[in-house]
Amino acid sequence: ALYHCLFKAAWQTLCKFAKRKRHGQLGMTSVLHTWGQNLSQHIHLHCLISAGALDKAHWDEIEKGYLYPVKALSTVFRGKMLAAL
Repeated sequence: ALYHCLFKAAWQTLCKFAKRKRHGQLGMTSVLHTWGQNLSQHIHLHCLISAGALDKAHWDEIEKGYLYPVKALSTVFRGKMLAAL
C-alpha cells in the first residue's frame, strides 16, 4: 500500500504541474529504491521524465533546465503523499 501511494503521489504531482504549464501529457518511468548506499532503509523513487510532452498528436519540447521548480514539487508531493497515507 505504501509503494502504491508513493507512485501515485509522484505521478499526480507531475501531471498537476504539466497541466498548469500546459505541457500536455508527460511520459514517465519510475524506479523504486528501498535502500540507501549504506544499506539503511530509504524508500524513494527515481523518475525519468520525457524532454517534452505529447499534445494533440504534436510533440512539444520542454525548455532546457529543470522541468519544474523543486521546492514547489516537494510541497505538492508532500501534501498528496500525506493525503494518500
